[in-house]
Amino acid sequence: MHEKLLSYKTKIAEKWSNIDKSLRNKIIIIAIGLVVILGLLLYISFKPQWVVLKSNADPSLVGEIEKILNDNQVKNKLLDRGTGIEVLEKDESRAKILIASSEIGKEGITFDDVSANISIGMTENDKKEQYQRLKEAEMEQLIKSFENVKEAKVKLALPEDTVVFNNNKKEASAGVTITTDNTFTEEQGSIIANLIASSVEGVKVENVTIADTKGKLLYSGKEDLNMSHNKQQEIENNKKTEIETKIQDTLNPLYDEVKVISSVKFDWDKSQERSLVLTPPVNEATVGVPKKQTEQTESVVNGEVGAEPGIESNDQTPTNYAMGGGNTGSYDGSKKDTEYAYNEVEQVREALGGTFVPEQSSVAVTVYRYRFYNEEDLRKEGTINEELSWEQFKEQNGNPTLIDMDQQLLDTIRIGTGIENVTLTGYEKPIFVDRVVNPINVQQIIILIILVVLIALLAFALIKKAQPAEIEEIEPEISIEDLIATNKREDEEVAEKIAGINEIESEFKLKIEDFIDENPEAAAQLLRNWLNDEWE
Repeated sequence: MHEKLLSYKTKIAEKWSNIDKSLRNKIIIIAIGLVVILGLLLYISFKPQWVVLKSNADPSLVGEIEKILNDNQVKNKLLDRGTGIEVLEKDESRAKILIASSEIGKEGITFDDVSANISIGMTENDKKEQYQRLKEAEMEQLIKSFENVKEAKVKLALPEDTVVFNNNKKEASAGVTITTDNTFTEEQGSIIANLIASSVEGVKVENVTIADTKGKLLYSGKEDLNMSHNKQQEIENNKKTEIETKIQDTLNPLYDEVKVISSVKFDWDKSQERSLVLTPPVNEATVGVPKKQTEQTESVVNGEVGAEPGIESNDQTPTNYAMGGGNTGSYDGSKKDTEYAYNEVEQVREALGGTFVPEQSSVAVTVYRYRFYNEEDLRKEGTINEELSWEQFKEQNGNPTLIDMDQQLLDTIRIGTGIENVTLTGYEKPIFVDRVVNPINVQQIIILIILVVLIALLAFALIKKAQPAEIEEIEPEISIEDLIATNKREDEEVAEKIAGINEIESEFKLKIEDFIDENPEAAAQLLRNWLNDEWE
């Protein structure tokens, strides 16, 4: 294995040495640039993220927080001249727990702080004010524990106790201002209001108001009792979404496009029902306990015929009945009336409203089935020709046309939604597909050509530099005798060449001398010109 690695190393070194020096420098520069870019990307990706733990706070409080974090080896940095502090994102939860478990977990106000500030000379109102500040701080910390609440400010209005009887005594109330994102819901507002009502004595849920720093009312206890308009709107929108979703799920598999418009009605009036339930006081009894009993008795002996058991006789003629002879006889009668007592329970059923009224609701459904017209296919079929252009064809067939709808679908929607007032309309919608013409992107072609040329040049340079060097043949060794003979021959040849040169020079000199003798003025002029040129 070691030998293979060494062989690979040797081959790489040979190829690297065969590359031109300038090309090697370029490769090194490019490699360094890539490493630097990669390093920057890794640094940016894995750079520690800092989050603000506390801002706009008293420097002494920030100092105490810093001490707690340093004692627990939590990295931190001070901000804004000591009025803020931040920690690493991964340590945020741990830092919050450390602060919450310390004595400064409530904006620097603790029970001990309040107790320390209370002196013998303080009035009861001053003491109540100190404890009110403590309660406000506790509520602020409690509200800020919600995930989507960044900051919170609580103001309590607690009425003063008085010995004077006053029927118009004000109730305690709480106002909350929070900084939050768009995910805060009315349900969370209700939870916060209930927490405040259960934590602060005398505060009722209906007396809690929550708003954000932008001036938007998030929760009002008084509106919640009567169901706020926003809540009503939310319920109606949820019902509309439910109906439209049901219809969409039913018709989407059958049609290419489905549009639903719904109008829902709710009965928001309150209703109250009262009922009285009577039960026997004694278990397993069928009747109640006797409450009042009256008894009437009647006795008649030898009474007159036709006489009534009253004070006066009847005015009319009495009815004669067949009776026995004589006026002897007697009559005894009695009558009892009993009034029973039962346990009475009055039941009151109150409905807050919000009942869906399908009879007053309506739904309009419009469906579309696409019909595609492909320009390429129509040209092949001959529909699009010199007489009828593609634009003219689109203009002629551009309007949707009605299609017949199945009554069973309409009945399905009515049964599924519970709404009888439903209309279902269908159209065939034309979709025109233009012929695809791929435009020539000159810029991309130029970039491609440049890229190909660069790759070709780089490949050519690498191939040329990678070719093996030419092997020079080593001449065989020459003996001393041959070397002496060779040198002797070379000396003779040199002597002959020198002799030939001397003869040429002698002939040349003779010709010059003959020229000077024959043309002395021309030779003098030529000599002057040479001298002038050399001087210049």
